[in-house]
Amino acid sequence: MVQEWQARLASLTTKSWEIQNEMAFLARRLDAAKVIMGDLPVFKPTEEVHEADEAETPANPSADTLTDAVLLAVDALGGLPAPADIRTWIARERPALAAQLKSSPNYFYTVLLRHVQKKRLIRDGAGYRRP
Repeated sequence: MVQEWQARLASLTTKSWEIQNEMAFLARRLDAAKVIMGDLPVFKPTEEVHEADEAETPANPSADTLTDAVLLAVDALGGLPAPADIRTWIARERPALAAQLKSSPNYFYTVLLRHVQKKRLIRDGAGYRRP
């Protein structure tokens, strides 16, 4: 039973990386198209955007939570900060969250993945950026 779970987790992890790599590839293509074409046509998703998703991320996060601190770190570091850089910035700038990072190291990666899934962050190579 446990081996099946481990195999499933490995399979899902691989699929997750493949999807994130494809998203990064498409983002780079769109960036190149913007350079060539200027403004791109507005994309209207067929699925409804849930207002609750947008309400989860305040316009000016306070970094009281690890979720907010990750977004602030990406903004403050600029470029494409790697997870280690984001973690270091949070530990340095938000000491209250440093204990949480130490006690639950995997939660940090869960937060990153949730931001990518909610399209608050884009994984680009080994780093992350805002959309």
